[in-house]
Amino acid sequence: MSRQGDSEFPILLDQLLSGESSISLRNHPDLAPPLWAAAALFQKRLEVRESPQLHLKESNRARLLVEAAIALGAEGESRDDGFLVDFTSYVGVREQTFLRTEGDHRLSMAVGLLSVDQPLVEPDRRDCVRKSFPHFWQALAFLEEAQPG
Repeated sequence: MSRQGDSEFPILLDQLLSGESSISLRNHPDLAPPLWAAAALFQKRLEVRESPQLHLKESNRARLLVEAAIALGAEGESRDDGFLVDFTSYVGVREQTFLRTEGDHRLSMAVGLLSVDQPLVEPDRRDCVRKSFPHFWQALAFLEEAQPG
């Protein structure tokens, strides 16, 4: 088993899509933003637990992800060890919506993933992805173009 956290994402995504809404990110807190994006895209409830460090990363990721969910019309609450967001009644936005990232690269990329399905949703800062994936926006555009019909 790989110790790289990103290698666990497919397993955690499968759990989320299979209906398991409470997910421990004790060992993989950096996966909270893409799981948040998946919860929004697939209209799921997501409880991230055992990850208090989410409040101490490049930003307060737990708080910002909850604020973003609420800005999109979903429900959410920040918790000491993570957060809860519920997108089960989420219907998307009808006007341009910029979600606050505080320059956090992982939050910006998560919002970018959501923008593939919700083009009116954008991160407030796109440039911060240079830290970890300088060509993220180009790669995302390429994937969008490659989608069938």
